[in-house]
Amino acid sequence: MLMNKDEAQTLVNIHGLERSKDIVANCPKDCTHYSWKLGDTGVLDKTVCIADLKRALEILEDDH
Repeated sequence: MLMNKDEAQTLVNIHGLERSKDIVANCPKDCTHYSWKLGDTGVLDKTVCIADLKRALEILEDDH
């Protein structure tokens, strides 16, 4: 996925910088997506592609 700095920032802002780094660093090698639920509802709120999140972090780190 091609993304610009604004798109990268939007994706990282979902969890925040540190949590996004943790998600990428701690996901299993075969993990391609990260999903989370809305509180105790059991309803999936969002799913993020790990490769996209990793790329977004790279874009933001390259900018500094």
